[in-house]
Amino acid sequence: MFHLHEENYIKKAFSPLSCNGATTNVGLMVDDVGSVMAQALAVGAKEISSAQDYDYGFRQDDIIDPFGHHWTIQKVIEQY
Repeated sequence: MFHLHEENYIKKAFSPLSCNGATTNVGLMVDDVGSVMAQALAVGAKEISSAQDYDYGFRQDDIIDPFGHHWTIQKVIEQY
């Protein structure tokens, strides 16, 4: 389970869009990158890079959510 809160000015917790796009990249490990990507795109995320397999053993796809957070949706495809 993962929960991401909305902005909270009292706690000084701002969205990346309120900070000129500054954000960290959140990595989310999933079982099915394609399925999670489809769900994210359906609710307003934008794809930054298409899913691909990397030589370090991960399949990854990058998105930016409607609030400006950058996400790497990934799964392990090969154990080293």
